[in-house]
Amino acid sequence: NVVHGANDVVTGICENEQIKAVSFVGSKPVGEIVYKKATAHLKRVQCLTGAKNHTLVLNDADIDAAVKDVIGAAFGSAGERCMAAAVVAVQDGVYDQFKEKLVQASKDIVIGNGIEDNVFLGPVIREENKRRTLAYVDQGIAEGATLVLDGREGNQDDGYFVKPSIFENVTTDMT
Repeated sequence: NVVHGANDVVTGICENEQIKAVSFVGSKPVGEIVYKKATAHLKRVQCLTGAKNHTLVLNDADIDAAVKDVIGAAFGSAGERCMAAAVVAVQDGVYDQFKEKLVQASKDIVIGNGIEDNVFLGPVIREENKRRTLAYVDQGIAEGATLVLDGREGNQDDGYFVKPSIFENVTTDMT
């Protein structure tokens, strides 16, 4: 189950005897609290702090379904959630087909006010987040990743909108 909450929820999960394991994705300070509380109650614990969630697409995947799922996981909630899929590893046999379909589906995303019909991608929460997101695209280029889809181009000036960006040839030492 995915559970959202503050200290009372974390404490409840970590102290509940029926819960045998805890997996956490989020910030390092909160991850440290979860780890300490859960291990103190002899639970198995996995804490992905500051992590990037990975999606795997294997050669036997339904490519259209995988693209749809990645679009929702990567760009839903403007990508501003702990569970956002930030990294997609694709097996060689379907890489080109998956990449082509993912780039096209990303270009087709309707961006705007979320209360309007057919809008999928709304704004990030504030100007600072928009600047940081666009700076990450610049940083990815500077670190040597290949920019396949440039979300910096044609952003709406009115609001905190950022279009999808897709990199390839990303290595584990890159930001």
